[in-house]
Amino acid sequence: MNIYISGTPEISMDSINEVVDFLSSINGPINFIPLSPVSKKWTTFRKSEKEKNEDSYIILNDLKQIATVLRIQFTQIEDENLVIVLTSITLNFIEFNSPKKWFSHYNDKDIYIRTYNWSQFTNNRPYLAICHQVLENTLQILNGNIGGKFDYYHNTPEGGCINAFCVNEFEIEYKINSGKICSACQFNLKQNNVQSGYIIQIKNLLSKIAAEANSLDTDLFENRDIKIEINKRGDIYIDGIFLAMDEKPRAFYLFFICSNNNAFTFPDLKSKKDIIIRIYNHIKKNSLERVIYNFFGFDIKSTITIDKSMGKVENVEIVNLEPEILDTEYHRRMRNIRNLIKTDLSTISTLVSTNLFEVKKAGRQGMAPKYLFSYPKELIQIDNSFLQLINRTS
Repeated sequence: MNIYISGTPEISMDSINEVVDFLSSINGPINFIPLSPVSKKWTTFRKSEKEKNEDSYIILNDLKQIATVLRIQFTQIEDENLVIVLTSITLNFIEFNSPKKWFSHYNDKDIYIRTYNWSQFTNNRPYLAICHQVLENTLQILNGNIGGKFDYYHNTPEGGCINAFCVNEFEIEYKINSGKICSACQFNLKQNNVQSGYIIQIKNLLSKIAAEANSLDTDLFENRDIKIEINKRGDIYIDGIFLAMDEKPRAFYLFFICSNNNAFTFPDLKSKKDIIIRIYNHIKKNSLERVIYNFFGFDIKSTITIDKSMGKVENVEIVNLEPEILDTEYHRRMRNIRNLIKTDLSTISTLVSTNLFEVKKAGRQGMAPKYLFSYPKELIQIDNSFLQLINRTS
């Protein structure tokens, strides 16, 4: 199943990608796909007499129209797929008649989620609350519940189940920190024949949300000078602990560490593919460099010819398989690499957070996102022979 995530005009593409990146960090049968925010022409802002602290609000029909437009505009969205519209605009509470505050709402297979006023309830990580709302609404749709009705909710938030009824952000915070699907709801999902793969993926994401919401504040506790060391073999040590990684994400991570404080778009990285291939070949014996070529949209074609003086001669040609690859596919590939790096970093038990050591997005160059590793250079020690491998010109 695919879930497409977009937003009203004021929602940035970076905010959408932040939500998609987190939700995509756990593999499973649900795919989360970012879409560009809609144009202003598809929204209607009206002055609100009820909301004195807000300049405008949006009515529920506007959100329904936006979801409909997205389904028409993006023909790859099939009827069974979900469409999510993020918005920071206040909802019209007169039209949205509900006994609780507005957090999110769904209609058939379209979901609308508010993005404001979450930081204080998520340890300054508002995307966690948005992701939690994505999962809550998705689970209810999968279970066959009807949007706007509350008969499937628990009457109180006690226990922290994702289906607990919440009237304010403090009760939502309790659910976020719990990361639970209670046994009664699990039984109900099973009775309604919801695929186990969906439930497992959602539960794992809920646990990850809870863990991140409950993590220590890096600014307060990660105040040590932690060294990153790379030896001549390309082994990485953080805080003296060996970082176990598969060769592909390790090759990219080594490239970013050695390129500390330099940001790269995907085309930039593509132009550096020969360096990344050298790193990959160095750390993986009998390597298939096709793995890296394929990542960048190339393939290796080899043909054997017979030469009277030389015998068999292998001719190697690098073929560009994807000259018009979509930017969203570039972003997906980099997101997967970054998630693999982040997951491996989490195995370093002495770190309060992996945040300081991750490859992050660092703004955009035009429409292309830039990726950056940034760490104090005096805390990075790289063996000279490995640096020579990086700096070699041929």
